[in-house]
Amino acid sequence: MTKLLSAMGGPSTALLHLAALRAGVDFSELPGGEALITAKGQHGGGGSHASSSLHYDPSEVLELGEAILARHQSALRSDLERFSLYEQLFIAALDVDDLKKARLFLDKITRRFPQPKGSATTSSPASPASAPASATSSDSKPISARLQRLVGMLAEAEGDFTKAIKIYEAVLQQDEAAASVRKRLVAVHVARGDRTQAIELLVNYLDHFMQDAEGWTQLAELYMAEGMFQQAAFCIEELLLLKPASHLVQLRYADLLKTMGGKDPLALKYYCAALEVASDNVRALYGIRLLCKDLLEKEKAKTSTHGGSATSAKLTKRGEPDDGTVPPTLEVLQALYDLAGKRLEAVYEDAAKTAPAGTDKKGSSTLLTVVKAWLQ
Repeated sequence: MTKLLSAMGGPSTALLHLAALRAGVDFSELPGGEALITAKGQHGGGGSHASSSLHYDPSEVLELGEAILARHQSALRSDLERFSLYEQLFIAALDVDDLKKARLFLDKITRRFPQPKGSATTSSPASPASAPASATSSDSKPISARLQRLVGMLAEAEGDFTKAIKIYEAVLQQDEAAASVRKRLVAVHVARGDRTQAIELLVNYLDHFMQDAEGWTQLAELYMAEGMFQQAAFCIEELLLLKPASHLVQLRYADLLKTMGGKDPLALKYYCAALEVASDNVRALYGIRLLCKDLLEKEKAKTSTHGGSATSAKLTKRGEPDDGTVPPTLEVLQALYDLAGKRLEAVYEDAAKTAPAGTDKKGSSTLLTVVKAWLQ
């Protein structure tokens, strides 16, 4: 459980279900237990359920986790599992903005794992005298990066960004390889609106942790917010190397290429690549439709100006950088344009027909009418 929790980097309802499974908990006694028993039967056991439906609902995490601690805490096999659970419940409490509950969970952890003098402490009402004697150990004792990260997160939630930065920087002076702390430090600067410093820290982080897809995603977003589209494109290209089959990354790259201008044929290529992975992706279909329309209009305008047949002429790339993309013919563009329109209409028709009971079917029908009118 501990390894799974650490790998997730955040709380997960399914992981708490897994903890309950290992503890032999009667699910009928827990919130949402009946639904879990049904899901467990459908998926062939707890492991399958955990892998197939992982999601993050902090309110449910708190509800289920507190029920486990209240009635089945003795069934947890070790202190390590118990305090890993406290850690996840602390993060969930922060996410629902319940700082009082977050302080209580953090206090339980700091009492069990006291830190040396001079390290950051929580704002818990507990006095130092109530802590174990080891809390007064010498300053040479290394501080826990994992615990100090939690203390810093509480400071962030309280709006004390200066304190959080000091905590994270103190940890990094001791251990520069503390990846989770370095990412929290970036998050603090993003929250403060200091994108320049956040970019600098994140670039340095990715120099050492190049396989972190989330890091490249965040850096791309920061560059786009600064209008640095070329740098953002580089970040997304790194993401494509890490996740070559992700249609979401391909869509993001196509959107960015279209925004940059002068790379419409390459953008079209990535919209089509995304559609190969997710055949009914509306965003990719709209991208293809709009790009083909723009390219057809531009080429027809050039043809009418310079003369000559446009039937099988290839798109010219006057003024565009050479990206190695073979420009499509007008015949291909027209075929893609028509195909995207038909697929969009089919997707909305299917959505209107299969709308579940209780939904606004009239609204779905109206949306379909609007889409059909736009596609004309």
